[in-house]
Amino acid sequence: MVCDLNNYEFPDKEFDLIFCSGSIEYLNDTDWFFEKLSLAKKQVIMSYCTMERLPMLSIRRGNSWESNLTSFEIMGMMRNKGFDLRHTEAFNESTVIFDFRRG
Repeated sequence: MVCDLNNYEFPDKEFDLIFCSGSIEYLNDTDWFFEKLSLAKKQVIMSYCTMERLPMLSIRRGNSWESNLTSFEIMGMMRNKGFDLRHTEAFNESTVIFDFRRG
């Protein structure tokens, strides 16, 4: 299934698990996307290059990245959608892996 998230395309389904890797940085509307993540019934796993780990906007823009979120912003958005952070760890010098679960 292919979706253009910047064109507001997302499957109209519920999922047990949503896995996002290497995509959130390119999103224009992260609020919309995080609302769609709430369709996951059990778990969301995502990777993201957070502002804490790569704060230089010139590099982020050079990569054509649109979003500039901190770990705390991501955790807050997911908490507001009913998810708890179960695990987080650095994947490399700039990327963090988040594991969110319901209840």
